[in-house]
Amino acid sequence: MAGESRRELLLQLQSIFADLYRTNERALELADRAGLEVASIPQSSRPRSTWWSILTEADHQLAVPKLVTLARQEYPRHEGLRLAAGDQLADVVGPDVEWRAPAGREVVVGDNDLLPVAFLETGAAIAKSVVRIALGERQYGSGFLIAPDLVLTNQHVLPSLEVAQRAVIELGCQETLAGVAIAGVPHATRAGEVYAADEAADWAVVKIEPVAGCTPISLAAGDLAVPKVGERVYIIQHPGGGPKEVALGDNAVTYVDDQRIQYLTDTRPGSSGSPVFDRRWRLVALHHSGGWMTEGDDPNAKDLKFRNEGVPIGVVRAALVKARLVQ
Repeated sequence: MAGESRRELLLQLQSIFADLYRTNERALELADRAGLEVASIPQSSRPRSTWWSILTEADHQLAVPKLVTLARQEYPRHEGLRLAAGDQLADVVGPDVEWRAPAGREVVVGDNDLLPVAFLETGAAIAKSVVRIALGERQYGSGFLIAPDLVLTNQHVLPSLEVAQRAVIELGCQETLAGVAIAGVPHATRAGEVYAADEAADWAVVKIEPVAGCTPISLAAGDLAVPKVGERVYIIQHPGGGPKEVALGDNAVTYVDDQRIQYLTDTRPGSSGSPVFDRRWRLVALHHSGGWMTEGDDPNAKDLKFRNEGVPIGVVRAALVKARLVQ
């Protein structure tokens, strides 16, 4: 298997195992039963990161199938594990397109995805406020300005004051259509002045040097929205820690409740903390994870889907208002 394809498989397995084995103790116990030398496996305060260390070591020792087999013994109905055992894991895909017989020379194929050209103009302006968060050791996250001197991202991107203090916020890191890289402008954080986070809702806010030349993304109640299943959502992000990109296709919303919004919009590691928008560029969610998910709380449910997920922005706004970080 090519290197990039192998990495994709391990990333999907990371999502599966981190959802099923949510503590380091459980993760390392499974690794030990699979024959891995757990004492030599780097651990993180985040079990999800510990799982990446476990899987990369297991891949090196050709022990990934053993991990999958052992997990299936505990979760025999888990669809993601079943597909992994059969080497059938696949990336997120969009819904099937229904062909509609043409009534004339021009037709709509499947859903009507036409958008006003102002969609591009507004999106280009909003994109200026999306930032890359450099954490060192080639680790990155995404985030966005909610004030000239405040950045919103995930708690798992900036999990502590110490991490926030050494992070570097980069604006304008992108590429031209010809593939010419445009270097980002680095901004130091002022985490000692403002840093707040909530692990449960997975948000974090940090103060930075004030930024001029772009309009922060509004968290005013009237500028936010709650999408419906079937609607489209768009994510401006730094996938893989690379230049800024936007996901426009295969982006249907698949599930919505008070605590989560799930969608098919593409993301990559490094996209955590990105803003999620509807077709009117209203903020709907803070992107934070992806993988095999259920629409309920049962991790052993049969009907799992490979999706991406965001925290509803209303949940985040309510917490920020309570913390007096926004009005």
